[in-house]
Parts: sequence; structure tokens; C-alpha cells
Amino acid sequence: MMRHAAAGGRVRRVARMALCGAALLAGTAWAGTAAAQKREPKPATPCNPRPPEPGRPAPVDTARPPFREYGGIFMPDPGHVGLLVGIRAYGPMRHSGYVGAIRAPHGDHLGYTAELEAGAGGVQLAAGRGATGTARLQVNVLRTWGDPMWVAPNQTFVGAELRIGIVIGFGLVGYRRVQGDAPGDAWAGGLTGVVGI
Repeated sequence: MMRHAAAGGRVRRVARMALCGAALLAGTAWAGTAAAQKREPKPATPCNPRPPEPGRPAPVDTARPPFREYGGIFMPDPGHVGLLVGIRAYGPMRHSGYVGAIRAPHGDHLGYTAELEAGAGGVQLAAGRGATGTARLQVNVLRTWGDPMWVAPNQTFVGAELRIGIVIGFGLVGYRRVQGDAPGDAWAGGLTGVVGI
């Protein structure tokens, strides 16, 4: 009788140990599954973009706009071409409009400029260096016609201009006549008002 009771106690102990071992294994497996689910990244959506993986830098937007801002005025990025456009009053062409282009070099805030300008008193080609809307220094070739200011029509001048301003500015110009014979027109120059870039 006592032998049967001892054998029954041993069986119960072994059964309890097996049950505890099974519970321990089940708990370990459940914890591993929960940890794996926690590490699983959520699918990326427009409202919930996927965060960068640890140890990997966040993606950077490498697309660069073709224009940079200098002093409130947009200047083409180095190597890019931008537009120059504006109007002018009080000068040899009396009132005129210009259109041109500026190409910004690499490593410099100044660009190479070219302009064509025409008005009531003549037509002018200009080329130089500068920045859109801030300052430009250029060489001009002017041919007068119609009703020019300061000089007579049908003459050709070569000159230089310093233009300063942000959208609204002025130009200081000086010309030397290279063709024509109107008395008193060998030299001309003065200030002009400019609106544009």
C-alpha cells in the first residue's frame, strides 16, 4: 500500500514538472513572437512615412531648384541661365524696354549678362557682369534713331553702364560717339531710371 502511495506521489511530481516546463516554453515562445511583431515596421503611407532604419541616414532630397536667393532676389544657380527683363526711362532712348539673359558661373555670385534694349530713341546691345536686380556693370553699343534724348538720331555710341537697384533702381551711363557728326555729341551720359531685374 505504501509502495503504491509513493509511486503515485512520484508520478504527480513528474507531471507537475512537465506542466511547468511546458508553461515555461509556451511563455518564451509567446514573448519571442510579441517582440518580433513589435520590431516589424508599419507599412509606409503618405501620412505615415516609413522611418529610416537604425544606422542608415535619413534620405535627403537631392533635387535642387535652378535658382538660389541672394538678398531677396533670385539668382540662377551656378551654370544655369535666368531671364533679365525691365523698362527704362530718361536716357538716350527716352523710354525703352529690355530683355536679356544672365548665366551664373560656378563659385561666384556674379553672372555673365547679355541684353537687347529698344525704345523711342534707339536700340542698344549690352554685355557685362552682374546679379539679377542688384548690380550690373556692362558695356553698351547704342544706335540712336527717332527722337533720342541728350543726342541726335542716326549716330552710334559705345559706352559703359553701372546699374544698381533691387527691382527699382538707376543706371549711371556714359557714351563715346564712334559714328556720326552732330555738333556737341562726341560724349553723352547721365542717370536713367530702371524698373526690372
